Amino acid sequence: MCYLFYGLAQLFRLTYRFRYRGLDNLTRAQAFRPDKAYCLASWHEHALAGVLGLAGLRHTLLISQSKDGEFVDFIGRRLGYDTARGSSSRGGPEARRVLLEALHQGSSPAFTVDGPRGPRHKAKAGVIKVASEGGAMILPVAAIADRFWTMKSWDQNKIPKPFSKIVYQFGAPIEIPRSVQGDDLERLLALLNQQLMLTEEEAAHGFSRWSTLAKSFR
Repeated sequence: MCYLFYGLAQLFRLTYRFRYRGLDNLTRAQAFRPDKAYCLASWHEHALAGVLGLAGLRHTLLISQSKDGEFVDFIGRRLGYDTARGSSSRGGPEARRVLLEALHQGSSPAFTVDGPRGPRHKAKAGVIKVASEGGAMILPVAAIADRFWTMKSWDQNKIPKPFSKIVYQFGAPIEIPRSVQGDDLERLLALLNQQLMLTEEEAAHGFSRWSTLAKSFR
């Protein structure tokens, strides 16, 4: 079954047309550390387009320990990503340790911040804790397709249809202090939620400028 899902993902990927916006934000996040690593943050619903659109950049994907996570883990590894299994509800401390090790080795941890069970569009603290402990910026991203199927799931997961146009938007990076707790944590979570919503809106506006957008993130 995993091979079937991987084959479908690769087949769909061949038909997708990606364009990239906010490349200056990607550069800012990379420049914060000598090894160019950062913490990537996105909504759970854009996971497929997000993973397929960044193949080629070094990331470590945080994937839940659920059965569905096994498919994502299988696909992610075959696309060249490293993975860490865990979430806020299962395996969180161990996954955070693995992500911090990855960050120190120059691999950018990637979070679907409202996963694995929601609430939808409400970020959890894991990405902020890793960015704080690891001394990295958080880079919000959104990968929006012009045509997609919406799944009947808590996250309203979006599956881009074949031959879709997909705008991959890098949002304004967020600098995280080395020590975060209490009110500071709540403030940063609110800021991250706000930046992710803004990044999603900016991605949607990209379709009107399609012909001017970059065809690569390099």
